[in-house]
Amino acid sequence: MSAFRAVARRAMVPGGDSPRNRVNSKPNGRVRYLTAVEREALIREANATLRLYIVAALQTGARRSELIRLRWKGTSRHAR
Repeated sequence: MSAFRAVARRAMVPGGDSPRNRVNSKPNGRVRYLTAVEREALIREANATLRLYIVAALQTGARRSELIRLRWKGTSRHAR
């Protein structure tokens, strides 16, 4: 990591301008959220196993890979 920092420091242009300031940081594409009707239809039409993942994803915003890695031993029944 220190090598990366050294390279980043050298990339700075005198006067405080940095090449990273010229990069467009806006994501390509669009952001779209499901409507209430779409959410309800998705949950209603899913099979029982998939429904659990869909509800968890909608409630937490977790990615598919994060949901797949969840294990019961990593939870606490008493935590609120």
